[in-house]
Amino acid sequence: CWGGNVAGELGDLTNIPRSTPGEVVGVTGVTALSAGSSSTCALLIGGAVKCWGNINSVDGELRVYAPVEVEGVTGATEVVGRYAHACALMPEGTIKCWGSNHWGELGDGTTTNRISPVAVQGITEASAIATGASHTCALMPEGTIKCWGANHSGQLGDGTTTNQPSPV
Repeated sequence: CWGGNVAGELGDLTNIPRSTPGEVVGVTGVTALSAGSSSTCALLIGGAVKCWGNINSVDGELRVYAPVEVEGVTGATEVVGRYAHACALMPEGTIKCWGSNHWGELGDGTTTNRISPVAVQGITEASAIATGASHTCALMPEGTIKCWGANHSGQLGDGTTTNQPSPV
């Protein structure tokens, strides 16, 4: 990884920015990556997830300069993250999310920040996920989409500007 490194998002045991690629410490067997503004997560062979930087963030209070395995996430098929939250798509189409939850972006029906993954309410059979700065969406069967979290600009697509802590 390379670039800014204020929160350890390069995974090289430092917080020093790099203009050239450097090796992430302790990560092998990577099948996919997701980089947010201050954190990075890797999906590993077998479906484990490791993250570093502002992970399990509660307003950036927890900074990790080397990758750590996300507890309770095994068999994941996709990992996404953006600002201060991340989510994993599980094999049965459910979703687990963790981190900042000020606007309900974790989808567990609350606005409580979570340092461990929680299940998104009512989501089964999702085939893909995407995160915005403070919202999350899932691709559902027949091409429908469910979203949750911040909705200040109508980004959830439900015809309102009301934040939603559960999928709509």
